[in-house]
Amino acid sequence: MDKIIRKLDKNLKNINKLIHKIKNNNDIEIAHQIRVSIRKSMAILELTSDNSDLINFLKKLMKSLEPLREIQVEKTILNSLELSNKENIIKLYSEEEKKIKKNLLKELRKLDNKFLDKLSLKKNKINFKDYKLRTKILIENLNINNLHKLRIGLKKLRYHFEAINEDKAKIKKLEEIQEILGQSHDIVTFKFLKNMQEQDIVNIWKIFIEKETEILNNIDEIKQNLQSLFEIVLDPVLVLSKKLSPDFEHVRRVEKKSQMILKKLKKEYKTSKEDKEILRISALLHDIGHSKLGQHAENSFDIIMASKELGLTQKDKTKIAIIAKYHTGSWNKELFLKRFTLKEKQIILLLSAILRAADGTEFESVEFVTNMGIKIKKSAIKFYFKKISPELKNRFFKKSKKLSEITNKKIKCSEN
Repeated sequence: MDKIIRKLDKNLKNINKLIHKIKNNNDIEIAHQIRVSIRKSMAILELTSDNSDLINFLKKLMKSLEPLREIQVEKTILNSLELSNKENIIKLYSEEEKKIKKNLLKELRKLDNKFLDKLSLKKNKINFKDYKLRTKILIENLNINNLHKLRIGLKKLRYHFEAINEDKAKIKKLEEIQEILGQSHDIVTFKFLKNMQEQDIVNIWKIFIEKETEILNNIDEIKQNLQSLFEIVLDPVLVLSKKLSPDFEHVRRVEKKSQMILKKLKKEYKTSKEDKEILRISALLHDIGHSKLGQHAENSFDIIMASKELGLTQKDKTKIAIIAKYHTGSWNKELFLKRFTLKEKQIILLLSAILRAADGTEFESVEFVTNMGIKIKKSAIKFYFKKISPELKNRFFKKSKKLSEITNKKIKCSEN
């Protein structure tokens, strides 16, 4: 948390410094820099408690800066468009901008040093709350059906990610989505709409509708990107898997195929929701051992057993480590199974065999099964693939041998 506190202190000092600069030099052009520092400070303060005075002060300050930002954004947008009376419209905006700057300067000059002293950590007690809960709330509050509100929500989330030192790749992805959504604007809010000619308004509407339509046509892709990003942020298993697995897409495919097999065997083996979750985590972490030198399955076991960030009981962690360890190589099922009941041992062996078989539908992470169907018969498990090469079929039969032994069913494989 020391890094976060230092970051907050830096932002608060920067706000104070910029306000003094405006007061002393009438340099109102740096107002936007104050807004950015306020947003970053707010993102950190929302992770704390007992700071209502400071938060309210920053909100009040931000509110006084909003009119200038809004008029400047509208002016920039209109300046980039073809308007029949563009010169007059831009002139109106420039005059309004001048008035707003003058009023803002007056407001900022009223802030005396005693008031600005509030922008200090010495005056405010910092108690941090659970940042994961804040992340979850921000994600849940995103309005995917309103492009403007979605963009604002993503901006808050980006500042939040920056505050907690989240992975830079995630922040960059949010910036990219924000940039796409930033092309959508609500023309009804434009200040001098009534001063524009009717045909200009129609033309602007057309431009904005075209841009919004283009965004909406890609909204499924945007949703998918966000869902993938938020899953990784909220799930420590996915965080660890993406960080240490050499091929994250491979483990995601193996996880999905494992769940398909388990679903078909659920009724016969009376597996629970807990077993399903154990298999999910095992599949996602089965290759993390590649991040170290040596036998990767052994390494995966060691990393899982040593991990503290997964929020698992020692018993569940051991189950997952065993299942991940035995997705490949020879079994020594007595080595780690002494602490479990007979029923638990049977489930662990079943889940490990399922993971092996699912991993067997991938061949050196280059050739893999994309379409898979399964049917359970009394004496056989039938796998149906859209297309499977002889090499991949051979690998699959080898990797599914344990599933055959555990279930006492013959493994069959054919193309649709």
